[in-house]
This record gives sequence, C-alpha cells and structure tokens, in this order.
Amino acid sequence: MPYSRAQRAWELVWRNPRPKSIAVLARATICTTRIRVHLYKHGPFSFDLRDELTSYRADGFVELEPQWPYGPRINSTDQSAYVQRSFAKTVAQYESCIEFVAEKLGSKGVAELERLATALFVTLHRNPNSPMQDRAEHLSRIKPHVSLDDATVAVACVDQIIAEAQTGSCTTAR
Repeated sequence: MPYSRAQRAWELVWRNPRPKSIAVLARATICTTRIRVHLYKHGPFSFDLRDELTSYRADGFVELEPQWPYGPRINSTDQSAYVQRSFAKTVAQYESCIEFVAEKLGSKGVAELERLATALFVTLHRNPNSPMQDRAEHLSRIKPHVSLDDATVAVACVDQIIAEAQTGSCTTAR
C-alpha cells in the first residue's frame, strides 16, 4: 500500500538521528506539545520526550537502530502504521506540522541539528526579538565548539523557519 505524504514525513521525523531537535522545533513554532526541554552540553534535551519514546518502544510503535558513533536512529514499526490508520483524524490534524518539520529538518545531520536546536532554545529563552547577532554570540558562548559564523547561520535559519511556520500552511493550534 503506498504511503501518504504525511506517512513519508512521519518516517523522516522518526528516522532523524536527533528527534529531540524536531520536538524542540515543533514545540516552539508549530504544534502544541507537553514536552519540556533543558539545555545540556550537547544541545537541548527533553526527559519528557525520552520517556515518551521509551513508552513508544515498550508499546512496539518504534524500534532503535544503532548508528555508531551517534545515538540510535528511531524507526517506526508496522504497529505504528496501524495506529496512524486507526487515528487518522488525529494524524490529519498534525499532518501539515509533521510535513513541515520533516521538510525543514529531515535531511539535516547531527551537528547541524544541534546548532539549530540550540539556536531555537536561545531564541525562546532570550527575547525572541533581540538582534540576531546577540543570540548568535550567546549560542557561541554556551557552545564554544560552535563558531560565531555557524551560530549566526543557525539563528538566521531558525528565524526563517519560525517565520515560515507562523505564516505558512502549518497552523495547528499552539
């Protein structure tokens, strides 16, 4: 049976090596979530998301695929496809959000996702209207391995994604 665009996007989201980055972006720009995020050495981390993913694994909705030297990739299972079909209305409610996030982040690598997630975290926890350069400098200070140029690019990218999310077709209630 062919997958819908949302199912393909869902796969991109779950196959992403840093699902927490996607959760951070979704929480901030598009979809309402209950996920709390904290900033740690390697970027934003959510104990809530970790617990949700553990629950999904226990229920057989996702499985882990090792991706050395990074953390595991999360793959959806046939059971998750069944649940998606069973709750088609709920999936449809978030379809544009899932597609938007998958389109924006699905092809990013681990290092870029870390920068983007941290740029978003900085933007949300500082004044979002503060100058881009101030946020980039802050990101570079809290993540010394991220150059100021890379931090500036990440903050600009996050600003663009937020603007697109707020003016585009992804309008699920925040």
